[in-house]
Parts: sequence; structure tokens; C-alpha cells
Amino acid sequence: MPIGDQARAETIRYHESYYSQHSLFDQDSWLKAPDQYLLALAEGQAPLWRKLTGQANSRPLKIADLGAGVGRNAIPLARFLKEQSIPAQIDCLDLLSLSIDKLEQYAEKYGVSEYIKGIVQDNDDFQPTTEYDLIIAISTLEHCSSKASLQALLQRLEKALAPQGHLIVEITTDRQVRAVEDNSAVDTFVETPLEKGEVEVLFQTTLASLELVLEENFPYREQIELNGRQVFWSSCQTSKIFKKRA
Repeated sequence: MPIGDQARAETIRYHESYYSQHSLFDQDSWLKAPDQYLLALAEGQAPLWRKLTGQANSRPLKIADLGAGVGRNAIPLARFLKEQSIPAQIDCLDLLSLSIDKLEQYAEKYGVSEYIKGIVQDNDDFQPTTEYDLIIAISTLEHCSSKASLQALLQRLEKALAPQGHLIVEITTDRQVRAVEDNSAVDTFVETPLEKGEVEVLFQTTLASLELVLEENFPYREQIELNGRQVFWSSCQTSKIFKKRA
């Protein structure tokens, strides 16, 4: 099996297993809370969004969430927008139909179905046909099929932002997996393995027209079960928020 296919199969196995074992907002999982920078951004933008959507002949806020999963980010964001009386449509894209099914169930459970539009789609196939006020790409860009596909996607996202729109990304780099019992390296696959330096160059070349308003880099380490073994999963996480100038 080609490495790309192995990586995609491993990604699917991991997420299907995880979503079967953990529910949205489980406190012992990474589904327990949304991305901290996303809700902070939403709170800061709420006055502008309320003004934009409250004018005569205005449209609902347009948001895209790539790799939305079961709604870790989309559901809390929808709940916040509803509480703030800001109408919006969040296009939630994910490769797995299981994820979108659960996302829609959670949207109904938490009373935000009118905000959520689930779409089964690969990142590589996302071709925006509208302008978005906010694009969320958290822990998903590394699952593009290649570096060329990732570069092309970033270029499409930049073009799809509305004036004053924001793009929030979190990307995993420098990934390592080691066995708990003896610290030996464990073979694992990701569709587009990246080093932090590569990501910086990629952002500089594809998103140069956007204003960088936030950047954070932090280590990540988690003990998980992978293919029947307990492993330490470590990486560098880079979070960035970009804004399109008016």
C-alpha cells in the first residue's frame, strides 16, 4: 500500500475509534473544549459581526470549519453566536461521514442545528464558491494529500476570505511517536509530514497578503493507544490567526 494511502487509513482508523470512545465535551479527551484562540476571536469580533448581520439586506455570517470532526469547535462557536443573536451558517467539512453524522446529532442536542451545515468532503476537494467571514482550519492541514495540495488549499482559503475576514489555523509539525514500554520509535504515518521551518515558508509564500494578528507555538504530548500499543505522541503545534485587510 502506498505511504499516502497508509497515512489516510491510519487517520481514519484513529478518528473513528476516538469518536466511538469519546463524546463531545468529554473531560478526559481532546474534545473537552474548543480551541482557546477561536472563542477569544469570536468574542472580540462579536460587535462587528452583530453590526454586519443586523443591517438591512444583510446576510448571515459565513463560516467554514475544515476538518470539523464531531464539532469540537463548530458547536461551541454556534452556541456563542446564537447567544449573541448573530445569525450564521457554519459549513462543517470532514472526510468521515461518521464525523458529520455525529456532528449533526450534537448540533441538534445542543440546539444549534440551524447554524450547522455538515458536508462530507476532503480538504483537497474544497473549492470555495462564496466569501467567508471566518475560516477555521485546526489540526487538519497536515491531512492534505501532499505539500502541493496543502499549498493550493491555502491559496484558495486566502482568496475565499471576505474583507476583514479571519483565517485561524493550527498545524502539527515535527511529529514523533514512541512506545511507552521502551521509548523505541513507532512507525506511524501522516499524509503530509511537516517540519516547523517548512510551515513558516509555506505561510509566507501563500498568505503574504494577509495580516498576521496572532502566533503561538507550543509542544504537545499525549499518551494514546495506537494499533494495540501504548505510545507517547509528541509534536509541535503552531497556531496562527490571519486577517484580510478591508
